[in-house]
Amino acid sequence: GGAIPSSRQRRSAARPRMHRPMTFPNLAQRAIIEHLPGALLVTAPAGTGKTRVLAARIVNAVQRSTADPGRVLCLTFTNRAAEEMRKALRDTGATWAREVAVRTFHGLCAYLLRAESREIGLPADFVIYDDEDAQEVVREVFDIKRATADLKARNQLTQKLYADFVDAKQDAGAELLSLRFPAAPIAERIFARLGSPERVAQAIRYQRALEQRHALDFGDLVFFSRAMLLDRPDILDRWSRRYDFIQIDEMQDTHPAEYEIARVLARRSGNLAMIGDLAQTIYGWRGSKPAEVLAAFEHDFAPVRFTLRENYRATRTLLKAADSFARGCNGLNGRYTPLVPAPECEPGQAVEIAPREDEASEALWIGDRLSELSSARTYQGVNGAQPATPMRFGRTAILTRTNSRAVTIHDEITHHFG
Repeated sequence: GGAIPSSRQRRSAARPRMHRPMTFPNLAQRAIIEHLPGALLVTAPAGTGKTRVLAARIVNAVQRSTADPGRVLCLTFTNRAAEEMRKALRDTGATWAREVAVRTFHGLCAYLLRAESREIGLPADFVIYDDEDAQEVVREVFDIKRATADLKARNQLTQKLYADFVDAKQDAGAELLSLRFPAAPIAERIFARLGSPERVAQAIRYQRALEQRHALDFGDLVFFSRAMLLDRPDILDRWSRRYDFIQIDEMQDTHPAEYEIARVLARRSGNLAMIGDLAQTIYGWRGSKPAEVLAAFEHDFAPVRFTLRENYRATRTLLKAADSFARGCNGLNGRYTPLVPAPECEPGQAVEIAPREDEASEALWIGDRLSELSSARTYQGVNGAQPATPMRFGRTAILTRTNSRAVTIHDEITHHFG
């Protein structure tokens, strides 16, 4: 449900195929699956099987009559992740899998607001503008093209304005929430954090342009959902009775305002699970505050803690290298969860370290290495377990510290392969 285009897109990672099937569940996974009533907090780095665990926990809850499938809610942050959860549920063989609500946070907010639009005064036909749509409104309202002739500068200005507007709405305290937004002086108070009267006026112009189009941006979805649940006790009571079993995937990307919505929905049942990995926090620039959210979660629900450590996705060599790197970075300031390879993990190819004198020779080495790997005789797959096949460049990533270094490497690769 709630397939709302999301700006929170992650780069996909190749997942190597292993020789032997994953033994599921292991002891740590089983403990989570068996823990049904109450709240739980699960630290689960990538590759530890958390999506499968969440799906199995839902099946267990339904089989034990802890929850009806139509009263289960799974929340995540991208449409892709939501589809992965739906697939994991289907793969369990549960005939009722489609009854479970699997939504992004923005999808949930859109669902709530559409269901209650007539009650709270929103247009029943409101449309949802994703980041790209909303930034186009910013360009139109402020005539960004006249502000600067430089395309890059125009894009940066557009993105900055839009991000400031969304942040102001998402960070609004309870005392600022109102279903009458963007009426004055409510809008002025919400956007006061932007500083200058000119910037506040710009934000209000943007907001009224959305209103005229019967449109809500992502910040509006969260803002109006919070305002509705705060201003209307009858609606809050109705929705707090709607779900008996709630799970939040990728908890580290949760904004405090989003957690607030999940908290009130779970307040009656107390059955709220949050799962993720603090070392994967990548949305701080979009307002996620995992430490604040986890502190609130522990205060509100006193969850039982679990940790998944066995990794099924990488090779033993890669896990050892990653572990050494993380420990060398002071444990990523305490956010790192040490991983151990699952019994099924292959040894993998050795990590090759090739120091070079300068960026030109480094780029040359990378080009030569790619030429070698493109040979069917030398490429043996990600973990050495697959037959020799030509390397697909679309599955190759080159990470650099600076843009200038990326340009140098790109030029060298272009020279190699035309």
